[in-house]
Amino acid sequence: MRGLVLALVLALAGCQGGARETTVARGSTEQLLISTAANRALARYDASAWAGKQVFLGEAYLASLDRGFVLSNLRQRLIQSGAKLVEERARAEVILELRAASLGMTDAAYKVGVPALPVPLFGIADGTFMSPEFTVGFEPQRGWAKLVVWAVDAQGEHLDRQVVWGHSMNSNFYEDVYPGLLQELEGKGASQ
Repeated sequence: MRGLVLALVLALAGCQGGARETTVARGSTEQLLISTAANRALARYDASAWAGKQVFLGEAYLASLDRGFVLSNLRQRLIQSGAKLVEERARAEVILELRAASLGMTDAAYKVGVPALPVPLFGIADGTFMSPEFTVGFEPQRGWAKLVVWAVDAQGEHLDRQVVWGHSMNSNFYEDVYPGLLQELEGKGASQ
């Protein structure tokens, strides 16, 4: 009888454990949320005015763990729009300054449920045991990018200023940063 009670208590108590998610500064989901948001922001940047022009990309004011990724994406966007990138500011017709107003993620948790409660073991054994916690909820993670691209001419006169936003999401119900099963089988990544 005691064995049956012990088995019942263990079954009701549930299992607990954990997994270490990452050994790097940020986990893969966080990296994907931020890079996807940055991609989407830069996709909104209209670089068509710089087609055929000598463009210098100033990097001094972009501070982020994702600095290299964002700069490379902007370089790609400029070249695809017909801009001619130059390495020296003195040779440029247009100087672009890139700033990240935001390049990060938010976590949230919306849960309802019943917390773990002490349950007395009347007459079967001495003491109590804790019931398992039961919750249901929504735990969205969102990547956000707000980038500012400011353009001046060689004399320092204002030409253009664009603020571009990007967003990505991962949750229990919806995610848009990982490829779906069909995309994986076809060798394609998640939509950008």
